[in-house]
Amino acid sequence: MRAMIEPMVNVEIVEPVVTLRGTMKEADKPALAELINSLTA
Repeated sequence: MRAMIEPMVNVEIVEPVVTLRGTMKEADKPALAELINSLTA
């Protein structure tokens, strides 16, 4: 998926990469919180 997105114009891939499969689960929340913190820091 990353290889498909990287060539796009005006798209920036940030770390950490968070993968959600299907619906968001309780176990996904820590990774999503880490991503939010890195985007707002």
